[in-house]
Amino acid sequence: MFKFFILLFFSLTLLFGANPAPYSNLGDEIYNSLEDYKKLSQQLPEIESIINSYINNTSQVKKLGFEAEAKPELSKRYLLALREVDSERQMILTQLNASLYRAMDNRDKKSFTKLIRSHFIDLDKVGDDVIPFYKKNFKSGTIEEIESLVKNENRYKKDAKRANKEYTKRVEEKRIERMREASVEADRSREDALNREVDMQRQEINSMMENELIR
Repeated sequence: MFKFFILLFFSLTLLFGANPAPYSNLGDEIYNSLEDYKKLSQQLPEIESIINSYINNTSQVKKLGFEAEAKPELSKRYLLALREVDSERQMILTQLNASLYRAMDNRDKKSFTKLIRSHFIDLDKVGDDVIPFYKKNFKSGTIEEIESLVKNENRYKKDAKRANKEYTKRVEEKRIERMREASVEADRSREDALNREVDMQRQEINSMMENELIR
């Protein structure tokens, strides 16, 4: 009877899409993107077998995760299995990036568009290469994801230009301030020198007057 309830619990949990509690930081990231990988396998038939293998392995690991909830002694085994499917996931992402650069080298706009729209490419990391290719090869038609990137690029350029102007202004203000301080210091030095000269002349006059009085 107990085994029946355990199996029923696992079935209901899988049915409602919950994830295993152990190591949820890594597990949730993997399991929550599984549906996206299923769609990706349909979009990119050239790597469909690799993605399907990853999906099957991940499903098995997820079952093991639920077992580890009831049997803590399985936690270490579950963690190792979780890391293995995560490595598979990273390999797929690496292959997708390589396919993207290959598409750009071959000017394959169709594959390029498909990969960008898969949402598996980290545009923040490849933006410096993607934007020039996009501007050069997509004179008509747009890819929304890259258009957003281009707008951000333009905004960053404007921000950088404004920041550079502000920096130049601050440098010039500092330069003028230093010139003013130097001018004030020069005036003070001339005034001090003049006062010393006047004092010396006064002393000489006083000395001469004293000598005249003595005579």
